[in-house]
Amino acid sequence: MSKEKKNDRSGEIKWVKKGGGTAYLEIDGEVKQINKGQVFKALPSEIPEGQRDLFDEAPSHAAVKEAKAEAKAKTPAAPEPDKDPEPKGDQPEFDIVPDGTPGWYNIINKASGKQMNEKKLRPEEAQAKLKELVEG
Repeated sequence: MSKEKKNDRSGEIKWVKKGGGTAYLEIDGEVKQINKGQVFKALPSEIPEGQRDLFDEAPSHAAVKEAKAEAKAKTPAAPEPDKDPEPKGDQPEFDIVPDGTPGWYNIINKASGKQMNEKKLRPEEAQAKLKELVEG
């Protein structure tokens, strides 16, 4: 590729194909097949006006990192389990532990390690279930 041709491509933007199906675009003089979710570089003039709704500008690497950091910051912290200063004789102790999925928790019997809930719980549900197990 000559220097002149590289300079002509200086306005390239990263695009991503949205929706289903396949699109065919002439990019840099050759017809390219673009599939769903595929990221590619092209000049805005190479995307026909009638097909612009099929493509979005791909987010930059920094924008993706920032979005992940924001999502992580929004994830609530694990709720503090209700702890008695003195465990009651033969009554089992329970603990709320995070599930592998952010924002979901399980109640575990500390003695046996057995999961006490049938499905993952949100923090509020986990607190209510823990109180139910401890009281009754």
